[in-house]
Amino acid sequence: MTAAEAGANAATQALYHSVMRCRSNVAKQRAIALYNVYGFGYALGSSYKDRAGKRHVLWPEDLKDMIARRRPAEEPQIRK
Repeated sequence: MTAAEAGANAATQALYHSVMRCRSNVAKQRAIALYNVYGFGYALGSSYKDRAGKRHVLWPEDLKDMIARRRPAEEPQIRK
């Protein structure tokens, strides 16, 4: 692992742990948004919410699922 990769991993780890340390729901939603923006880009990270309007930490598997189904991960797949 290069120094740049180690730094990126450390930043991701620090952002993830900041989500776990939040004491209020508002702070947790902001920390989740920051984590998602860092990991998945501004467009997806800042605007991704479930149907109830809450943010959730995104994982690479969620992104793969969204791409495969072409819809958000929370929505059930409609079969014809």
